Amino acid sequence: MAKDMQMPRRVISKTLGVPVPTAGPVEKKLTLSKENVLAILGEDYRVNQGLHMTFGDINADDEGLGKVIDALQEKGLVMTYRNRKGVVELVKANYKGLKKAYPKEHYRWAPEFVNSARVAPVTRSIQLPDLSGG
Repeated sequence: MAKDMQMPRRVISKTLGVPVPTAGPVEKKLTLSKENVLAILGEDYRVNQGLHMTFGDINADDEGLGKVIDALQEKGLVMTYRNRKGVVELVKANYKGLKKAYPKEHYRWAPEFVNSARVAPVTRSIQLPDLSGG
């Protein structure tokens, strides 16, 4: 992909707890295993909920990563987008894979000043019109 078309890499800010762009290098490179790939996909979901990852984003060799992703897909832990030749181009952990990678609380992020009193309630009562004609 052209350099000007690539999104800047984002990480979770340690002070704010929200995704922020970064220009720094990738902090650590994990060994290639199913658990580590799920952990990488889980962190990516926390930062970019709606975007899939490419092999370049994961930063691993294509052949070994392809085998790991195929194994994860067989277990129903990831979703993939394949090209016409059947080669995986994009990958994203599904909810089952996200749950296996980290607990649900890991994916909830909000600044410290957001508490339950400041969040609007999820349930609302809706007044339906009386259609009985009486």
